[in-house]
Parts: sequence; structure tokens; C-alpha cells
Amino acid sequence: MRHLGSIALFLLLDPSAWAFHPPARFDQPATEGGGAGNFFTGSPRFKRWDCSICHIEAEGRIAAVLGSEPGDLAQRGVFDPEQVYVLGVELYGEHRGLGSRANINTFIANVEDDEGRPQGRFAFDPEVFVGFFDRSLVAARGLEARTSWTLEWIAPPAGTGPVALHLAMLDGDGAGDAAAARTDAFGDDLTVAALRLCEAGMPCEDPLAPEEPLSPASCRVAAAGRSGSPLAVLPFCLGLALLARRRLRLACLALLVAAGSCNDPVVPAECPGRICGTIGGDGDADPDDAGPGRDAAIEPGQDASVPACNEDWFCGPWEASAGSDEATRSCVDRNETGTSECKPPTGPVTLPELDMAFFRCEVEPILDRGCSMMGCHGTNRPLRVFSRGRLRNSEVVQRVDSCLKRGEVDLAEAGSATVMCEGWLPHTDAEWKKNFDSARAFLMGVGSPEDSELLRQPVVGGMPHEGVHLFDRGDADYQTILEWLGGATREECDPWPN
Repeated sequence: MRHLGSIALFLLLDPSAWAFHPPARFDQPATEGGGAGNFFTGSPRFKRWDCSICHIEAEGRIAAVLGSEPGDLAQRGVFDPEQVYVLGVELYGEHRGLGSRANINTFIANVEDDEGRPQGRFAFDPEVFVGFFDRSLVAARGLEARTSWTLEWIAPPAGTGPVALHLAMLDGDGAGDAAAARTDAFGDDLTVAALRLCEAGMPCEDPLAPEEPLSPASCRVAAAGRSGSPLAVLPFCLGLALLARRRLRLACLALLVAAGSCNDPVVPAECPGRICGTIGGDGDADPDDAGPGRDAAIEPGQDASVPACNEDWFCGPWEASAGSDEATRSCVDRNETGTSECKPPTGPVTLPELDMAFFRCEVEPILDRGCSMMGCHGTNRPLRVFSRGRLRNSEVVQRVDSCLKRGEVDLAEAGSATVMCEGWLPHTDAEWKKNFDSARAFLMGVGSPEDSELLRQPVVGGMPHEGVHLFDRGDADYQTILEWLGGATREECDPWPN
């Protein structure tokens, strides 16, 4: 195939990652280690979440190179209605997994309009790709050592207006294992990018470039010190040294710079995805509630009257031993001042008496779906969530019969960030208890359930929460958590397969 136009798509992101093996895993329930229908391309349709939400320790050294025939699509970002475009996609700069038994690389792409509606459709070899949502989204199957792919995109009909191509690409490292063919979410590299595509002869304003500067609390800022859009474009020619290979005719248009940029909470296309909401939009949230490092480490029951000092304490989750409600936690001073004047309490404290059965079958699925990703609460934060395909507890378990190895293994080492082998095990008793304790601790020190940060952080119009807001106050998920915090109970249930 001749590439008549090409563009290097880069996005340098905070490290993070995920390890879904077959593409269909993204469409599976979160309680089974799946993506719950979120394909993590960074598009508004998928809440602007991308694969960096769980692929940890990514270096951001790879690029996705796109070529098209006809070339206007990649070269100028322009499409003709109903035109069939042949696309060439290349992983440039592969460096992970070269010595592993499972050097799996892949990408996922979708095209949607400014309202998050899918537009156009892909055509492809079913041995190489899988399509979803009437082929408006395509996922490469992750074939061994694959670094280039060819497929087609059929543009939408006339009158559609501007759309965007969202692409997330993974350079897998095969779990860093030269002996066994396996994968996990650690050590991979990734890039995520978006390309604005304008319909020929139609207006094409970019809604992701607001006229007024925005400063949502807790967002990471771009290199220039200003809030940026995930589709921000900086014209920049990369040069022959980077792209002159495999007969690509250079048409270097842009370096998409969104390193640490904010998810704009007032973008119209973002609001239907439920991660919008201006801080303090309902009059009861204050960006200053976060404090230094507070949003990254929300702390139930923290005394806001403690004076500021040079110490910077970070506390893990409250934990109680099996059968006990008496909990303690560990806190570390990240500034290592050697003083403890402002150290938060570490217990023991008595955790609120809430219902475990209601938590297991009603609340836990919400946390698995919206909170448990490795780059979010799949870490040792005050709210820490153990779940399939994400973080697993450090405890000794028997290896599963369906895999080759036998004996005992640490679940955290063998099962974290994978759905293979021990990663497929349902919650252990210890994980249920730790998740339950971590969540119910957020009822301590509040006047009413509505004041709990378990609700105030993720609700639209609530606290900053890194720009991620999962539900409105009228949504079923919000009401379910509110009921549980208010003392709701239910009969014991079978949470299988969770």
C-alpha cells in the first residue's frame, strides 16, 4: 500500500496501564475483570479515560504513525463523505517485550462527533481486528510482534460535520517474562492521540479550544503552564529522521501535546460521559477543600482545622483484622521532615457499623467499575479497591488448576493487573474485608452520609477528584452508595463471579 499522507500522533502521558488480553475483554463486566464497555481510547464517549488509567510505568517513548490513501485524511485532517480510506497504522519505536515469550502489541481506535456519537465505520480482516458498536470502533487482536496494520475507514455521510479519530496504542512487554507466555499491565509502553477530521467544505471549529481560560482545581497543567485540551495541537515538524521509513511520504502536521493536560470539565461533549461538572457548581463544594495533595489522597475524618506546616502526610486505608471493627492505618511524611506536629491520627478507631451483604452485592460492583483501575484506586490510597484484573491483595493462595504451575503463590504478585490464571480468582475473604473497611471508613467524622467523600469526590459538581466525576446525585449508583452509608441492609447474597 502506498502511504500518500502520514501524521505522527504522539501523546506523552502520566504512566499507567491495563492488561486486557483479547479485545472482547473490554466489553465484559468489571466484576469479571473487564472494561464494562469502556474501551479507553480517550474519547468523550468513554469518559476521556484512556489506557493510561491502568497501564503503569509507561515511558511514553512510542508513537502511532498514521498513513491514508487518499492522503487528505492523514495529511490535512479532511474527509470526503462516504469516501473509503485505506489506513496504515504503525507502532513507531517499539522497545518493550523484545525478549519476552509474549511480545503482544495492539491498538484501539474509534471515530465520533463532538457529541460523542460514533461516525463512519471500519472494514478489516477479521483475523487481525475485532469490531464493536457496528464497527465504529476497531481493536487489533494483539498478534505476536505486530507493529503495523492495514484497514479501511468508510467516512460518514454528507452533513455529518467534524469528527475526531481517537487512538490508543500499546507496546506490550509480555510481563517481562522470557520463560513463559503471559502478559500483565506492568512495564508496557503506550501512546494515546486524537486527530480532528473536518468534513470537506463544511465549517470545522474545534469545540475543545475554549475562548476563556479554564482552571479546574486539581488538574495537571501542560508544559506551558496553561490548562490544555486533550486535542490540543502544536504545529511541529518532526523531520525525516523520525518518519522517513517504509515508503512513507512525509506530511508531518502536528505534535499532539497533552502531557498532563486537564480534562476540561465544561466541554459539551464530555458532559454526557459524566465526568463534567464545574467545581462548586451546586454551591456546596470548594476547590480549597482539597488542600495540598488532598485530592490524590482523600482522607476520611481528617480535621480540616489542623494548621498548615511543612509536613506532607499521606495515609493509606483504614484496616481492621478479621472479625474486628477496630482499625488502624499507616501514614508517611512525603517531605521527610522528621517531625510529626501535623501527623493525622492512625488509630485505633472504631469503624462505622455498615452492612457487608449490601456492600458485597450493591456497592462493590460500582467501585469495581468506576474506581478500581490501577492508576486510580487500585493503589494504597485511603480508598483502595481490590478487584479482578486490577490490584490484588498480598496473601498466599493456591495456584489455579487451569494453569500449568502448581503450588502456592502470592496473589498480589501473580494476580495483579491480569485476568490470567490467579488474576481470574474471585475476591478472597481478606479482599472483601479490606474493601469493606476502606469504604466504610469514609463515614467517619461526617455529619450525614451526603457529606462523605465516598460521594462528594466522584459526584458531578463535587470535589475536584482529578476531574473524574462518575454520577449525578439522582443516578442509581449515587443513590445506592448513599443508602448503604445511611445504614441500608439486605439478605446475604452470592456475588459470583465477583
